[in-house]
Amino acid sequence: MSDIEIEHSKTQYSFLAKVLHWCFVILFAYGIYKQVEDVNQLEDISFLKSEIVFALIFLFLLSFRFFYMTKTQKSSLPVNTSKSQKLAVKVVHFSMYVSLAGIACSGLIIGYLFWLDLNNSFLIVL
Repeated sequence: MSDIEIEHSKTQYSFLAKVLHWCFVILFAYGIYKQVEDVNQLEDISFLKSEIVFALIFLFLLSFRFFYMTKTQKSSLPVNTSKSQKLAVKVVHFSMYVSLAGIACSGLIIGYLFWLDLNNSFLIVL
């Protein structure tokens, strides 16, 4: 085994990091499974509230995971990885968080428009 392989194999994620990872896989899969089929479903106030609560919990846990991972975990990339590859990894990783947050935030905006009874506004009709 080379020094790089030894260094790479020593990088281990914490138990909490692993739990957060798999919880997000399950949480996101559940979100896709229970997605809103028709925007008019949001006219049911109890359904709308459950969607808002789910999105807020999702955003809270996503934020927690982002800050936890950036503050406590080290990259598992080999030491000799080029700067351009490291930059690409950071851009893709950060983009993943932005995309997931964007999904939840856009849902919250749609929910807020329904809450205000603006369900026929041009933002929702699009």
